[in-house]
Amino acid sequence: MNQVFPILILTMIAGICLIALFVTVYAFFTRILERTKSVAAERAGRSLLTGLVNAFFMAAAALALLAIGQNSGSVPFVILAILISVVLLLVVLFGITAMVLLLKERLFPGQLGNKPMAQAGTIAILACLTPYIGWFGLFPYLGFRGLGAFVIALVEARRERRQAVTAGDVEDD
Repeated sequence: MNQVFPILILTMIAGICLIALFVTVYAFFTRILERTKSVAAERAGRSLLTGLVNAFFMAAAALALLAIGQNSGSVPFVILAILISVVLLLVVLFGITAMVLLLKERLFPGQLGNKPMAQAGTIAILACLTPYIGWFGLFPYLGFRGLGAFVIALVEARRERRQAVTAGDVEDD
């Protein structure tokens, strides 16, 4: 019972750090997050299914490489498994940030700035901290849907860029 207060403090600090991370990621990667948000809003089912497939494939690949690396004692396999896991976590971060952006747009329409983004992040974090339904329902849903929307947005951006290159009108990023 003596550990309740430190756990509560750590949870609050982690929540504040996550909100700051959402705002910072959005500040630096606005274009791709806006595209990801629109994909998540327009194609929710496709985003969710794409996210599920990609998450399970990347997790299976990372686990297989980790098992091979541990059984054979080969460090490169372990490093590759860690790299795949880090990429998966980064893509999920971008996806969840886009979902927070979508939540901000729906809860605070027309409001600009970081305050509505922080408020939407707070609401999303508190909703995901709800016992059972938030832990095992909402959080995976946001993660998979955001992951799928990010992957679809990247594929569409690459396709548009390739078409622009072949047409001869390339814009600088």
